[in-house]
Amino acid sequence: MDGSDSYGFWSLRPGPVDVALHSNVETATIDIDSTGRMWIASDTRNDIEVRYSEYPYTTFSDPITVASGINSDDIALVTALPNGTVGVLWSD
Repeated sequence: MDGSDSYGFWSLRPGPVDVALHSNVETATIDIDSTGRMWIASDTRNDIEVRYSEYPYTTFSDPITVASGINSDDIALVTALPNGTVGVLWSD
């Protein structure tokens, strides 16, 4: 890096937002869909969960379990798809 890149808070939300993930989360990924909704997918010891937030992303929904009975080493990701939907994928 040449030092010209810098980090700054977004003027519409000038502080961090707490997202209460499960204590056993190994990974979490974030994406924003075509409607502007932000999604987080994460794994717990046994479940795949997603949460969402509406602009300007100040609070997140309660977790939504999309899969149960996963292995403790499985991980998940969320991605916005070109057809306007969101995909949640996880290892098995």
